[in-house]
Amino acid sequence: MSARRDRSDPLRRCLSCRQLAPKSHLLRIVRLPNGEIHVASEADGRGAYLHDHQDCLRIASSTAKPLSRALRRQISPDTLTALSQLAHDAPVAVS
Repeated sequence: MSARRDRSDPLRRCLSCRQLAPKSHLLRIVRLPNGEIHVASEADGRGAYLHDHQDCLRIASSTAKPLSRALRRQISPDTLTALSQLAHDAPVAVS
């Protein structure tokens, strides 16, 4: 008998480490229709997912290219600074 995956929590891929994880375990970076970029779980707009630990947030904030590509928008230095602050405050990943 095979194990069944809980379909109420879909899988998403982390932008930094490229690993699949349940949506509830990831942060969502979203570009709102007005162009602003926020960390929000339930906002309408183009989104990208990141693990909420230092390694993935640090990778996402070190270079804007993957995040820019995912959100289809140039990432401002202020947004990268905010991600760096999130990385500083985030827990360290346990391997």
